[in-house]
Amino acid sequence: MSQGPLVKTIRRPLRPFKRFYLKQRDALRFKNLLHPTDVFVVGHPKSGNTLMSYVLAIAVFKDFEKKINLANINDYVPGIHFEDLAIETRRTFSRPRLFRNEVPIYSQLYPKTIYLIRDPRAVLVSYYHMYRTIFNDMATTLRDFVDEYLRNGNIQRYEPQITRCDRQASVWLERAERDERIAIVKYEDMVKKKPETLKRALAFAGIECPNELFSLILERSSFEAMRKTEEEFGEENYPGDMAKRGRFIRKGRISGWKEELPPESAQAIESEFGAVMKRAGYL
Repeated sequence: MSQGPLVKTIRRPLRPFKRFYLKQRDALRFKNLLHPTDVFVVGHPKSGNTLMSYVLAIAVFKDFEKKINLANINDYVPGIHFEDLAIETRRTFSRPRLFRNEVPIYSQLYPKTIYLIRDPRAVLVSYYHMYRTIFNDMATTLRDFVDEYLRNGNIQRYEPQITRCDRQASVWLERAERDERIAIVKYEDMVKKKPETLKRALAFAGIECPNELFSLILERSSFEAMRKTEEEFGEENYPGDMAKRGRFIRKGRISGWKEELPPESAQAIESEFGAVMKRAGYL
């Protein structure tokens, strides 16, 4: 029997309330899964999330035996991208517990967040190379990639859920000004001022790190050491034949984007992201 118009009319306005109820229910469920010392590493892809996670993992697991590498980092700092509730199944037994999330859902509930920010011109160049490696797309140019990203706020056939990097950064920069549970870390500082930047991140995360272990962290987090680790063990994002097409650890230089990014693409990024870039000191 077909439903009458009255039934359909009643059901339509109920849908938003149902979505709201489900979101509130899941938020409560997520809150009950958290530990007070949990640390979440958040940032747009290619902003230094893997580097920060690698450093924190070595410190919290006191990895003197060098068991942690770029291929198994997910065993120590699980990625829960787009699905916060995954912390229920992707367990880590460290204290503090460490998680990575490029697109958090209930971030306002996170006990501690280290938010990574990077010059968006460098982000999009690196993101482009990652896209090419994963999809084996040698036809799409960097200019076309940037144009599509700026037009849509993401790359639809790649990661449509991603929040455009300037919009994501703007929210977190603003929140950090009034919320002591958030620490902003610039990728460039992890390169130029590594010791003090990493010490600050470790202290914020509540991780004790004796001098001997910290010296090991500085050594293992160098570009050369991480590139060697990738060559020896691989990298989680590039399994199998993907590893033959590209490297996750590519150049390790802050201003490398200047050599690849077409001037018109750089200008388009600066025009679109200008407010956030100025706020973060990139313009």
